[in-house]
Amino acid sequence: MSNGREYGRLGQVLDGLARSRNIRGPGKVARHVKEKTGRGPNASAWWQIFYGETKQPRSEIIELFAEAFELTTEEKRWLAWVYAFPSQDL
Repeated sequence: MSNGREYGRLGQVLDGLARSRNIRGPGKVARHVKEKTGRGPNASAWWQIFYGETKQPRSEIIELFAEAFELTTEEKRWLAWVYAFPSQDL
């Protein structure tokens, strides 16, 4: 959370996965994804994803996140569920 705003549902999950790898916040996620994959959206775009400003980010962005953070199969399943069903409760 930053500036008194809370992350959207997808942002909460992305943040939790990143934090479990000691990376905090959209800017650092952007940097990590670019360092690991050589591509990906800028910090502003990640900010929009984290705060729910983007209704449905492109699936390629989620795939880059999964690649960069070397998600486990279970983490990928959870992230896919949240991505596919954004209005379901956590």
